[in-house]
Amino acid sequence: MRNYKQIIEKLLNNQISSKEYQTFLKDLKRIFKQALKVHFTSNIEKLFHKYFGPDYLEVLASEVIFKIVSKKESFLNLSFINEKYLLTTAINIIYLYLSSEFKLVEKEVNLEDLSLTQEEDKEQEIRVEGLLSPVFVNFLEDSVLNHLVLSLKEKLTKKELETLCWYIYKAYKQNPKEVKASADALYKRWERLKPKLEKILGEEVLEGTSAEKLFYVIKSEICDKLS
Repeated sequence: MRNYKQIIEKLLNNQISSKEYQTFLKDLKRIFKQALKVHFTSNIEKLFHKYFGPDYLEVLASEVIFKIVSKKESFLNLSFINEKYLLTTAINIIYLYLSSEFKLVEKEVNLEDLSLTQEEDKEQEIRVEGLLSPVFVNFLEDSVLNHLVLSLKEKLTKKELETLCWYIYKAYKQNPKEVKASADALYKRWERLKPKLEKILGEEVLEGTSAEKLFYVIKSEICDKLS
């Protein structure tokens, strides 16, 4: 797993070369692209394109660099900075733009500015969900869950979808649609499916999404339509 600590230290100590800076910027743009693709719908990415034009990924990447520079001491104190950490930062920045209706002030960070002393931000981190209205949170959840449905259909076989639906119908205490397998075979299928399902849900579902809402969407959009 790659450690970005060294390149970030160079960035903060004004020791980074132009080539290294451009490579890091390219990595950040790739991470934002991944965040938008996996955790949001295509409509959200279109919004960023609409507001910032074709260079929207560069605008977002510059926000991460500004955050790193403004919280210099915090980043220097980290012993390991992996891609997952940067991905989480990217997702939070996307949420902040959405919650502020794209009213964030654009900040440009140049290599020449990095030698300036930056006062560390002492404010505690606030959960992004706390900045959003309930209606907007519901909109984001629905968008993510719709993307989850597409991912499940794409990544699971028909037999795996039948197994998932069997489990969900049991949770709802409803009779599942007829499946040509014994109860013992279905339990064994479910145990094999769980690790794969946990990986998909971990990549797709927003933290705090209720199991009830998750099951309802899968049941209505997949199970009830499964032939």
